[in-house]
Amino acid sequence: MEQTLEQRVAKYALNIIEKHRGADSDDAGRYATLVRSVPSMVLQNGLGQALAYLLADAEGKQGKPSMQLYKELQEWLLGDLSEERPQRVYRAGKDLITALIDGPRSDYQRAQEAALALLGWMRKFADAYLPKGEA
Repeated sequence: MEQTLEQRVAKYALNIIEKHRGADSDDAGRYATLVRSVPSMVLQNGLGQALAYLLADAEGKQGKPSMQLYKELQEWLLGDLSEERPQRVYRAGKDLITALIDGPRSDYQRAQEAALALLGWMRKFADAYLPKGEA
């Protein structure tokens, strides 16, 4: 059965949030706070600066909620080349922040739109399924 892009975005977002439901309550709460705040960072400062914030906040630690969110956005925007993903803006094999910096403006704009669409769904599901957290 064929699905719309919106359905695929929602499904991916729900799968991500489901993974965080079983996490430590503090981590799930921190993750939910990030999911709620990153869209406004993207709108105010751009996707590149929002991603740089996530990387700085993670301090290189893979298990931190900020790094998890960065990796999830990276997976969505870079994706697996074997998958049919119209939202994939960049080719897999690069780090997302590097791809944003090296790519043309049009790719940056498409990536930002795709990230905001995903984050919109993630925020709705985080509101529904994750605890409220502290920043």
